[in-house]
Amino acid sequence: MKRIVALVCAVLAFSLVSSPAAELGRVPVKQTAKEKDQTVPVIKDYGGAMSETGPGFDVMLTWNSMDWKIDGEKFSDQNWGPRASFTYGIGTMFDLRFTAKYMQGSDKNVDLSAIRLGVGTRAWIKLQSDFQPYVGGHVNYDLVDVEQGDSNEGLFSVEGEVGLAYLINEFWAVHVQAFYEAGVTKGSTEIGGEEGDVELSVMGVGIGFNVVF
Repeated sequence: MKRIVALVCAVLAFSLVSSPAAELGRVPVKQTAKEKDQTVPVIKDYGGAMSETGPGFDVMLTWNSMDWKIDGEKFSDQNWGPRASFTYGIGTMFDLRFTAKYMQGSDKNVDLSAIRLGVGTRAWIKLQSDFQPYVGGHVNYDLVDVEQGDSNEGLFSVEGEVGLAYLINEFWAVHVQAFYEAGVTKGSTEIGGEEGDVELSVMGVGIGFNVVF
């Protein structure tokens, strides 16, 4: 009996001693001032956003400086015209584009209009910035219409472009660009019963917006 009483007293004594010790071991974890000042840097990186997300649209208003020749005679005019593209991203850098554009010029009582249909690509240069430069190119077919002529036939052309986009977010961007288009074949028209060659080149600038889905 004495042994049982002694054992109970020993257990109680151990409990009373160990409880304060346990409380002393519970040290709250506190951040130092230096640790509170440390933050994880957040970098906005929309690189690839304009190409890798799939389909999209690009709408622009372009200023065009047109130069054309009809049977060797030179004409020129400047005008504003719309341009629209359906785009599809094929990676983190490139997209494919199917583009339609309208232009119209008048000089020396000769009126020429053209609907340009093209297929091409644009390369978006990845930067850790809201500003993203790009370069691109198209192969086009220009449906040329000389108002004073008949039996108009179009021509093939190539175009190069360079621009800078501001990425509003990963889906929307506004951009400005410069471009140059040169014919690689000649069209034709018939004026006064005589057929003449038609040549066309265009340079200009544009402003627009791009949205991807």
